[in-house]
Amino acid sequence: MMHLVLSVLLAAMSLECRAQRDNVLQPEAEKTAAEGEAVTLGCHYNTTSSNEYLFWYKQHGDNSPTFILSRFKFGTGKTEDEDRFSSTLDSSLRSVPLKIQKLQLSDSAVYYCALITNQNKMIFGGGTRVTVETKELYKPSYYKLQDETTSLCLATGFSRIRGADEDKKHIFNNRTGAVRIEGDSLFNQVGYLTSDGSDVQTCGTEGGPVDCDESLQPDPQVNLVSLTVLGLRLLFMKTVVFNVLLTLRLWITS
Repeated sequence: MMHLVLSVLLAAMSLECRAQRDNVLQPEAEKTAAEGEAVTLGCHYNTTSSNEYLFWYKQHGDNSPTFILSRFKFGTGKTEDEDRFSSTLDSSLRSVPLKIQKLQLSDSAVYYCALITNQNKMIFGGGTRVTVETKELYKPSYYKLQDETTSLCLATGFSRIRGADEDKKHIFNNRTGAVRIEGDSLFNQVGYLTSDGSDVQTCGTEGGPVDCDESLQPDPQVNLVSLTVLGLRLLFMKTVVFNVLLTLRLWITS
């Protein structure tokens, strides 16, 4: 009987220790909002520290994360851009959500919530990817790309990240994510067409599917520039040869 009671107590202590373990949870993996709107990113945490130190960071691509703000249990912390970024630390709920106002296209990034532990270690949450779409609504244009073995459908120039998925679910169906080239405000996405060709005719603009032209047509202006460069190179080589011959002649006669 004593052995059973001891086992129960040890199990309860183990569960309590696990519950009190330092960790950070960001419940949303992705958030999408329009330019000019506001968005709130959740962050929940557990810590054994009596004083709670929480931070928010922003990461673009493969660049290093940049600081946004900090919040402390005993103190207000610091904020880089107080006009657009704000957060309140709620110790009772173990929550420190980040609110971003007046969203800009440059706010598209991954946002990380972080916690400082008693051991002065920083623990990060899984991150929330925020995608900011333009105010204007642009629908996708579609083009068929194909070679001898593969047929693809290219959706390009649309302003809503799910634009192609919603318009042509049978081709895209969120299997490949839409991407935005750096510096551009519109999205592009590629989907595979079925090998039997049953959905080929559904990919294309109003004028019908467009095949890639594999041939390269010569550009007269490019050809003129190339010929000019070639002529200058030949003139330079002739000058070098003439100088060498003249030097050898002077060396022999001297």
